[in-house]
Amino acid sequence: MSEGRVRWFSKSKRYGFVITDLGDVFIHYSAFKEHFIPKKNELISFNIIEGEKGLKAEEIERIKKG
Repeated sequence: MSEGRVRWFSKSKRYGFVITDLGDVFIHYSAFKEHFIPKKNELISFNIIEGEKGLKAEEIERIKKG
């Protein structure tokens, strides 16, 4: 699993980007393992795959604090 911070996420469009060591990775609501709306700079974990237009995240989870 990779980790990154949410750069931005559009609730209405249901997609955004996360900042990783590999650069920006596309995130889409359909790849979330649980229902949540990520906030800017929130830390999330995910698997990275090669999509049609570049890197994208799968199996996205919120990293629980504590």
